[in-house]
Amino acid sequence: MLTSTRELIEAEMGILGAQNVAVCDTVPSSRGGGPPMSLVRGAARVIPWDEAFRDPDAVHVIHTFTPYSLHDMKRKVFVAHGVPEYCWWDEISRKSPNWWQITTLLRLCDATVCWFHRDREFWEELSGGSIHPIRRGVDLEYWRASSYEDPLVHPYLLYADALRLVKLPFTLLFAVKKVQRVLPYTYIKLVLSDPETYIPWSNLVTGLGMEHYVPMGFGMLSDPRPMYTNADMVVSPVMWGFLSRVPLEAMACGTPIVCLSGVEDDDPIHGVRVDDTPESMASGIIHLWSRIHDDPQGEREKARKLAERHYDIRNTARELIKVCEGVM
Repeated sequence: MLTSTRELIEAEMGILGAQNVAVCDTVPSSRGGGPPMSLVRGAARVIPWDEAFRDPDAVHVIHTFTPYSLHDMKRKVFVAHGVPEYCWWDEISRKSPNWWQITTLLRLCDATVCWFHRDREFWEELSGGSIHPIRRGVDLEYWRASSYEDPLVHPYLLYADALRLVKLPFTLLFAVKKVQRVLPYTYIKLVLSDPETYIPWSNLVTGLGMEHYVPMGFGMLSDPRPMYTNADMVVSPVMWGFLSRVPLEAMACGTPIVCLSGVEDDDPIHGVRVDDTPESMASGIIHLWSRIHDDPQGEREKARKLAERHYDIRNTARELIKVCEGVM
């Protein structure tokens, strides 16, 4: 979340001029313990919250995990990074008090931005203002192919998505078992966010008797670009057909993706959409691999070009600026 916030702020500064965008210092409830930075390319103007409150002409863009006691702000736009159900289950599981904070913010704000059209139907029942689904993007200057090292076996699949319960590799592992019956050297690399999940996922892999399996990694990678670049495809089975940051970053790095069909099918991809069943996912992986095998460089170029056309963070920033202009 902090990465997407940083990229969005940098894009806003590039469009509006750095002097017209200020970042409020210290976001105490963010997991990083500080503002959504490092803003490496833009000279961000950082100001304290109380100074932001006193500016009657400013539009305040509030992101998830921002302090919620913001009644004194005159014009407010809230960017809801979280999926509604996930925010709700966070509250139930006592991971964080997201839900009531988000509900409070929604009712205080003049407008709310979300990343998926499906979410709009939920947020608009809670919001005091208008809801604006905007297609999010990534920083295409940063997310691009890095040095390539040809894997020893193909196809080489990468899964690097298990941060939330809407992103699980359960079906994928069964699908890979089916793929290996057709393509025996299929290689899968799992990158999971929570080390506590190691034993159950390892037990599943052991029970399936999978071959050519790379031991899973944990944690948020400081630079996943080499891993994206070196994979033949990135598999991102996010519920409801959502595209998380991972497939957007992967396509920007020139790697085709496999993702689920669903309500967000209008979001373009380069790769295949599949149903959330082992047979459908296995068929999609085999079909995509045949395309990659026939024209590996061509498939990478198509993935990159699609990201450039549809998932540029600067376009996301322009749409957000329009929302801000609408509440002025």
